[in-house]
Amino acid sequence: MKRPILSVAIATLLLSVYCSSDRTQAPEVLNLPPAGEDLLNVSNFADTVLYVPLETTEESLIGNISGLWINDSIMLVSTGNRLLMFSESGKYMHQVGSNGRGPGEYNYIYHFDVIRDTIICIFGRR
Repeated sequence: MKRPILSVAIATLLLSVYCSSDRTQAPEVLNLPPAGEDLLNVSNFADTVLYVPLETTEESLIGNISGLWINDSIMLVSTGNRLLMFSESGKYMHQVGSNGRGPGEYNYIYHFDVIRDTIICIFGRR
């Protein structure tokens, strides 16, 4: 009987702290251009834009990008059937994993994410 009362008390405390916290900063509103216009001013939502050309080699040619992850030192680019790693300057480093239908191989990457030093992939064999 004590456990449900304790759980309700903790939930109530957390909810009251959350609801009473100061939220003085309003969220940013991104005004997209009206339908039919192609112009979107990046200055509406960014202070700096960095253009990083990715190295083009036979191993790193990209058709469609289906996923992207960036930190201070690497970029991971998913093309659907490959996961490619580039340096922060755009230099091709290597392909993560390998294509195929055997054990440990993948045919299509549906989604990927990075948690600390681990790449987590949801992949399949089509």
